[in-house]
Amino acid sequence: MREIILKVEEIPSLGIEAEVISPDVFHGKSLDKIESLPVYEGKIEMKLSDCFSIKGTIAKNLSEIKIKIEGDVSRVKRIGERMSDGRIIIDGNSGIYLGCGMKGGNIIVNGNASSWTGMDMSGGKIIIKGDGENYIGSSYRGDWGGMSGGEIIINGNVKTNTGACMKSGRIIINGNPGEFTGFGMSDGEIIINGNVDRRLGAEMSGGRIMVYGNVREMLPSFIEDGEENIDGDVFKVFTGDMVKNGEGKIYIKK
Repeated sequence: MREIILKVEEIPSLGIEAEVISPDVFHGKSLDKIESLPVYEGKIEMKLSDCFSIKGTIAKNLSEIKIKIEGDVSRVKRIGERMSDGRIIIDGNSGIYLGCGMKGGNIIVNGNASSWTGMDMSGGKIIIKGDGENYIGSSYRGDWGGMSGGEIIINGNVKTNTGACMKSGRIIINGNPGEFTGFGMSDGEIIINGNVDRRLGAEMSGGRIMVYGNVREMLPSFIEDGEENIDGDVFKVFTGDMVKNGEGKIYIKK
């Protein structure tokens, strides 16, 4: 697979909007045209090459395009926004709205991910090797849309509202999530291999949350609904959230 490499040179202190860093946008463009793509520090327009050194070659087929980013891009917003295919690898920490509206392809973060990673995504896969912040795989705050497909894997811990308003897809958390995981979800699946804080599944109306660690405190609006054996493991089953007449299921391993 051919690849194009973006190496961080100088990111403005206010950060930049860089949704142009996407296989879909790079597709069919020469290196010169990629270097000239616009990014924004507020209202100030800059070129992509003002912030990154850029080298490599672009594959002809969108599915074969690989973008490798070297360095900390925690102040670079919207990388991979609405991408439909191809691959992005970030060797560092990523900024907010990574993979926002993503439809396909793969993103790998070899570091930590900022808030709203995978917001409103409908397809594709995001792997976060480190920790995640708030609203991973969620809707925008105040919107009830939410993730409708695809998969997000977080190897570390995450903060609040992971999978908020989720409608479909899968999120796997190998560490510990914060409060309001699965808030308002109506479908889809969240798998948690670590320990859970409070308010798990608050206002969920459907979908499934599976917990292999401990849950600090279950909401009283969930009804204990027996036990179930899944792949050789026994889980306590809870149904709710009854404040929403919900039919969501939370499985907690015994």
